[in-house]
Amino acid sequence: MNLMQIIILGAIQGLTEFLPVSSSGHLAFLQQLMNFSKPPLTLDILLHFATLLAVIVFFWKRLWSLITDTFSALIKFDLKAVPNMVWSLIIGTFPAVIIGLFLKDFLETAFSSHLGVGLGFLITSLSLFSLQKLKTLEKSEKIDNKKALLIGSAQAIAIMPGVSRSGSTIVSARWLKVSPRDAFDFSFLLSIPAILGATVLDIPNMQGLNSMQILNYGLGMLVASIVGFIALRLLKNLVIKDKLHYFAWYTLVMAMLTIFLLK
Repeated sequence: MNLMQIIILGAIQGLTEFLPVSSSGHLAFLQQLMNFSKPPLTLDILLHFATLLAVIVFFWKRLWSLITDTFSALIKFDLKAVPNMVWSLIIGTFPAVIIGLFLKDFLETAFSSHLGVGLGFLITSLSLFSLQKLKTLEKSEKIDNKKALLIGSAQAIAIMPGVSRSGSTIVSARWLKVSPRDAFDFSFLLSIPAILGATVLDIPNMQGLNSMQILNYGLGMLVASIVGFIALRLLKNLVIKDKLHYFAWYTLVMAMLTIFLLK
């Protein structure tokens, strides 16, 4: 891939990884519509790592607090002092681990056709539209272990191309009566172990890079990180203002284009 393709891919990755529109679905759409070559696995891993860095930077204060509080609790051998959020993230990660280890290849193969990707976009669209049916919460609820598991299961389903990870987790959290702000925070804190785990599993398949590839891939990573950080700020404002359903129209159009335009 040339530098311009890598930069475009980095921008698409950064934007669609966080907005509720499915990065995997967009990549599949571009590959079929524009004969866009599938990115080398090494580049794909590095771009995902770049978006992971964007999440870490965005939530750095919250993450640092969770890390220090957890470390302090473990030093004292006091598991009860471990923040509840840490336990919720651990429990919420289980479904993605199970799907990733046992069903990832099956789901990606089963839904790799244009009809499968279109169905994924349609699922995302319908879930986002459902937010309009939610009534204003008189009192939001905390994320307990049961809610964490359900939200984590929604994240695991998003392994299907076209199904948005952020959309699935935020929508499920909102239906579980979690406040918009908490739904946003938990969705992306939950993405950290998911993205990190997928990246680590693919590291053995990475190939060596020459000096030109290092430069080009590094620029792609920079673009993905910057665009991803901006996308996070935009999405946070939309989620807090209960405007996430706006993306339902976009993903509905993507579903129709994917199903009827591609072959």
